Amino acid sequence: GGGLAEAVWEGKSGRLTDNRDGCTAAVSRLLTDNAGRAAMGEAARQRALTFTWANSIKAFDSLLPGKDLPGSDGQPELDRSEPAPANP
Repeated sequence: GGGLAEAVWEGKSGRLTDNRDGCTAAVSRLLTDNAGRAAMGEAARQRALTFTWANSIKAFDSLLPGKDLPGSDGQPELDRSEPAPANP
């Protein structure tokens, strides 16, 4: 296809296609539409900026009501465990 459905806003930040012909048509349109290509590129950049660890944790945390996951405050949990001993 033209892109991962969860990552692409169809028609705004990219094109989702089901087959080679659809992909070819979508690429052909982008090659001939400079303004549309620039707008889609900027929308894709903005969309990509939303894919952060903090947002991923919030989304996952929302699936588990009443559960506070490490890092759900947007800060990663520090690993305070002792390192495993090296094998001699």
